[in-house]
Amino acid sequence: MLGLKNVYHHHIHRAKVGIKPERGRETLFQHDTPDDEWMAFVASREWIVITQDYSLHRERAVLSAIKQHKAKVFYLWGAQAPKWEAMRVFMNRYKKILDMAAATSGPFIHRVTARGSFQTVKLDE
Repeated sequence: MLGLKNVYHHHIHRAKVGIKPERGRETLFQHDTPDDEWMAFVASREWIVITQDYSLHRERAVLSAIKQHKAKVFYLWGAQAPKWEAMRVFMNRYKKILDMAAATSGPFIHRVTARGSFQTVKLDE
């Protein structure tokens, strides 16, 4: 709806993000692709990562990919909340997320709270 290229659960079609389809493989990633692999792919293209998985930075390989590829990661509140509530927070902060991503070089992780504030997550946690 927002016109964004995205990797939704690793399953967006390759052609939708400008990558030539491969025979027998329509999606970018298999469902069991390790987080550090898709993170490296996404970050190397300077795409913004928006996730509700607050633990990515606690996995050594993922943290390394975040740092190496200068990923810009936003943890979005609401994994356990009704989807409409999570979407409300996202939509209210969408422009600010884009502005912060454009104005700040990576790597970074910011947590978007239920009230829409931003908290910086230390990359050495």
